[in-house]
Amino acid sequence: MWTLTARQRRLLRSAGQKLQVTCIVGKAGVTDAVAQSVSAQLAKRELVKVRMPAGPADLKKRLANQLASATDAVCVALLGRTALLYRLGDTLEAKEKKALPA
Repeated sequence: MWTLTARQRRLLRSAGQKLQVTCIVGKAGVTDAVAQSVSAQLAKRELVKVRMPAGPADLKKRLANQLASATDAVCVALLGRTALLYRLGDTLEAKEKKALPA
């Protein structure tokens, strides 16, 4: 697993504000179906918003990190019940990729 710099996180959080939630993690937690769905979305978009179930903050953080590791992504931000995941898309065209500063 790799990490992002503070500048890269800020840029991705900014881009993530415009996105709609595309996947919801239910009470069952991170299942194989949820992980496959998020992985497929990350392959198309690189940046995905995921809604977490209601509960304590440590549960949401644990679920977001579990989902990130299951999809080989990085959890960019977790705000309330919404997690923002990023994975570099190798198959995307150059114009569709997010340009991250070094």
